Amino acid sequence: FWSYRRTAIEEGQKEPVKEYVLVRKGDTSAVDKLALLLAEQGVEVRRAGAAFKAGGKEYPAGSYAVSMAQPSKRLIRTLFDTNVPMEDFFVKEQERRRKKKLPDEIYDVTACSLPLQFNVEAVGLSEPAQGSFTPVKAGEALPGKVTGKASLAYLAPWGTQAAARLLTAGLREDLVVYSSDKPFTQNGRTYPPGTLIIKTKENPPTLPATLDRLARDTGAEIVATDSGWMEDGVNFGSRYVVTMRKPAIALAWDRPVSSQTAGFARFVLERQYNYPVSAIRAQSLGTADLSKFQVIILPDSGFGEGYAAALGPNGPRRLKEWVAAGGTLIGIGGGALSFMADPRNALLSVQQENLAKPVEAAKEAAPKRPETPAAPGVAPGGAPGATPATPAETRVPGKILAKEEDFLKAIQPDTELPDAVAGVLVKARTDPDHWITAGAPETVYAVVNGRAVFTPIKLDKGVNAAYFVGPGELLAGGYLWEENRKQLAYKPLMVIERQGRGFVVGFTADPNYRAYMDGLNLLFLNAVFRGPAHARTGGRE
Repeated sequence: FWSYRRTAIEEGQKEPVKEYVLVRKGDTSAVDKLALLLAEQGVEVRRAGAAFKAGGKEYPAGSYAVSMAQPSKRLIRTLFDTNVPMEDFFVKEQERRRKKKLPDEIYDVTACSLPLQFNVEAVGLSEPAQGSFTPVKAGEALPGKVTGKASLAYLAPWGTQAAARLLTAGLREDLVVYSSDKPFTQNGRTYPPGTLIIKTKENPPTLPATLDRLARDTGAEIVATDSGWMEDGVNFGSRYVVTMRKPAIALAWDRPVSSQTAGFARFVLERQYNYPVSAIRAQSLGTADLSKFQVIILPDSGFGEGYAAALGPNGPRRLKEWVAAGGTLIGIGGGALSFMADPRNALLSVQQENLAKPVEAAKEAAPKRPETPAAPGVAPGGAPGATPATPAETRVPGKILAKEEDFLKAIQPDTELPDAVAGVLVKARTDPDHWITAGAPETVYAVVNGRAVFTPIKLDKGVNAAYFVGPGELLAGGYLWEENRKQLAYKPLMVIERQGRGFVVGFTADPNYRAYMDGLNLLFLNAVFRGPAHARTGGRE
């Protein structure tokens, strides 16, 4: 054990990357969380007390340096590397099995990179950074702060986990909180979409003390303002400013729900953001009083015939009526979305795709049965209860299979789902013009597994709030079947559709996967909390 850690130091001194810098920008609380997580695992991490330069770039104060010349070097590589390739012989065997429709032998996900999962920039340096650094101690969380004392309002810039924790804490304490869908500039600082606005006159006199405490507890940054005048952008009275409601959340539970997907969502909301959730049996959604909830979450389904069987014939209709009255319905994963997208349920205007096949293969699909006139009273090809079809009516034109390649083509199914993916990290782009992506970065990363691929939603139905990038830049880490890589490109990760006074939101991949996809927290929380804020008001989308 001692030798293993000693040689790790030697490797770290010799390899091309001598140090990683975790750049403290964007979701700074995610950067801080990752640095503290490393420190808790015994990794040596240093925090910059001032801005510094390294490798020709400048990094902001508060950024973290992680040297590779340390005993935990191999652990750092395991957690940071974007791709750990599998052995060539193993990959070849999996491709062979796949061609024969045999299940692959890949165990679990093929990509696990914490900087990608947290959506944090990790820059590898060829030489260690120089500057004013202090060691990070395990459990040494950075407290938030309130700057100034306001006579008008307090502002909390959106886009960080800390700001989201402040929102949930404020709602639990019954504070009146507003949020802007558009950016605005005041005193030379630009506040991003989603920024929280907490007005003094609409909250108790104890507001300053409450916010001081919440800032310390959540790590949020809060700025006081005495003016509603903006140098640019919307003001506090704009139609683009909405009231953040205190939603009651129902989470479908028990069969046919995937216990993992349900557990991930509940853990993120209750344990990471301290907001209560009501677990309700999926079968009860067809009969329970739904009016007490503003948000209903349908996790992926993993058992039996899925939601259609569990909810019964009246379930989809009751959900539609609830959404139309102002509810926010959130579906997670292929099982939930296939139920919502079923035309018989009409809860979401997307469709699940079969495997996309090359044009040549499509032309060579099984020929149609010849149109043979049926005998009087007998349907062509036979019909239930009718006289069986004659042998001539069931035959197809003959075809020569000249080589084994022809045979392999002939045995392929006419239609099938894409092959199941064990789990890869892929890149998606967000739409900055919709309120549901407020505060989100331009690009995010998601774990894609399984075989569900959905069509983009049409512009007259809704918005593709986040969609996967092109095939050339899609794969961020892991091993992805070539057909899936091509078909997944430009397909949606997150869609939103207004129905009546409410909204339906669909995630084609789980934003809460294993509760370690911190980089997707904001999109999920926007759906949960900003959805109800825009529902029933007739507000702009």
